[in-house]
Amino acid sequence: VSSSATNTTGWGTHVMMRESAEMRVEGVELFNVGQKGELGRYPVHFHVGREQPNSYVIGNSIHDTFQRCVTLHGTHHVLVKDNVAFRATGHCFFIEDGNEENNVFEHNLGISPRIHDDLLTSDLEPAVFWITNANNHFYQ
Repeated sequence: VSSSATNTTGWGTHVMMRESAEMRVEGVELFNVGQKGELGRYPVHFHVGREQPNSYVIGNSIHDTFQRCVTLHGTHHVLVKDNVAFRATGHCFFIEDGNEENNVFEHNLGISPRIHDDLLTSDLEPAVFWITNANNHFYQ
């Protein structure tokens, strides 16, 4: 999945799951995705999904993003597994508010996150995993 966005515009495709819908993303290459500087416009975004035991992000390649990789916001019990991320702008695997619990991050790899100067101050020193609640599960 890509869009006609260029590195100069920073404006690409984003996928958002809202409220009680389920989302399953598997085996997809995502690049030139996300919308730089637009809150909530991340490549893969679970937005206030509440309990999501049937939702997952498995086996994807996410690279050269304009804003983050996988974001969980107000969402619990999502499986994020076997993903590879490269050159994401800002924090990559992102737990947004700190109320998100019981999500599983297993066997994900992130390499070379890039500075993002339009979101959080902490995005000036981006992390592959931005963990705001220890009541989630991270496995090698």
